[in-house]
Amino acid sequence: MKLIPILLAENMQETMDFYIPLGFEARDVMQNGDEIESMKLIYKDNEDLTLLFYPAKTTPINTKNIAIKIEEAPGDIKWHQKNRYTEPEEKEITDPNGYKLIFAKEAK
Repeated sequence: MKLIPILLAENMQETMDFYIPLGFEARDVMQNGDEIESMKLIYKDNEDLTLLFYPAKTTPINTKNIAIKIEEAPGDIKWHQKNRYTEPEEKEITDPNGYKLIFAKEAK
């Protein structure tokens, strides 16, 4: 069974605009007029790496971490090498909603 994180976004369009340059594709975007009511973001056609966003209308957002294992760096991400033999390279960035994304490449 695949679990999909359900996240809240202060601004759905800004959130989509943030994730697409990182390699995510917006699918199943549900709109009511100009307002986005929900969207599914999938990382590089990997259905196992899917995020589902809904608008945060009255529910406050608690900052959480989202770990993403990847083979190549999206965009201009600069990597921090931990221990090159035992720990993966990591890059942390924060999305417009306060979610911390941790991109990790396996140690070589």
